Amino acid sequence: AWADEALLVDILRRAGRLREARTEALRVLEGDPDPLIAGIMRLQIRLITASDRAAHTVAEARRSVPL
Repeated sequence: AWADEALLVDILRRAGRLREARTEALRVLEGDPDPLIAGIMRLQIRLITASDRAAHTVAEARRSVPL
């Protein structure tokens, strides 16, 4: 669950639609997603805050998820 929304956040961020991306990322986090999706959303929020529109990997988010 939440994979489609995670993809949408990434597409919005990379398209420069940062406000929409942040709103969607916060909505996903409020939905109590699994740890990997939550980590991806936290990374997305950091990237949005930095106005970073570059491509990033899931591995970057995994590094921030506790095992």
